[in-house]
Amino acid sequence: MKNMEKIKMNRDYCYIDDVLEMKNKGAFDPEKYCYDKDCGRKSLDPDCRSHRLYEDLAKVFGGKTNYAENELLFSKTEETELTDEEGRRYGSDYIGPSWNWARLEYGFTDREIGEGLKRTRLLGGHMLWLRKTPSINTTKGGKGIYDRIDLCLDEIKNAYECGFEGVSSHKQSLWQEICEEKEWFELFGRGWKGFSNFIDFFLLNDYVNGNYDVISLSISNCREGCYELVKEECRRINQYKISTKNNCYLPGRQFGLNLQEDEAKAAYRQYINNCIFLIEKRTESMLKKLSV
Repeated sequence: MKNMEKIKMNRDYCYIDDVLEMKNKGAFDPEKYCYDKDCGRKSLDPDCRSHRLYEDLAKVFGGKTNYAENELLFSKTEETELTDEEGRRYGSDYIGPSWNWARLEYGFTDREIGEGLKRTRLLGGHMLWLRKTPSINTTKGGKGIYDRIDLCLDEIKNAYECGFEGVSSHKQSLWQEICEEKEWFELFGRGWKGFSNFIDFFLLNDYVNGNYDVISLSISNCREGCYELVKEECRRINQYKISTKNNCYLPGRQFGLNLQEDEAKAAYRQYINNCIFLIEKRTESMLKKLSV
């Protein structure tokens, strides 16, 4: 109960703090963050090490799926794993920006990454996916869509609308995994209604517009209320007829434009800011649900 009271009262609670508290190392200090030591070995990764994160996610997301009386009730059978009543296993997945690509492509410093993690490793910065190999968690990473949650959600939307058949819109391996998890996704329904139920259940409403079209975190300015859709980003990419899709979804590298490095980094920083803004809003929604 003390843990829940703490998270309810502090919307800025960073789950890296929980990992450090377990090691008796105090609170997370972005100025002391070292990517090679702290990220490369996953020593500070709440998805892998925060017991409290899993307890809180289980409480936020347990309940009706709004379709055919389906219900997901989670129990914490392991320190960093949840299961539902049907025995399906779930793991937490960070849905913020990729700091690996921020570092490799744009030279973000350890301190910049640490400050970003402090603002994105909130409750709203985490999602639950089925834990399996491969998984949505693993297939949305790497080259192709670079861990972008907006593109992942758009691929899921396309799958719902196509009946989990057809071809990928963004990344083939992710598409295949989504289609393989058809039975789980259809716990929320089918077609557009299934996708809207899925979004509502996981409190991802700020990532879509009123018609449940997915917002692009790359070309929008969410804090200023300027929202563009993923399908508009795709239209622009196709307009420039880029010959390779290896980096066409990497913010700052799209559209075949030869941006100066400072301009490209600024574009990625805007993507980060959009992620931070929506994670903060989602955290508010999750805490509001906990307080009811």
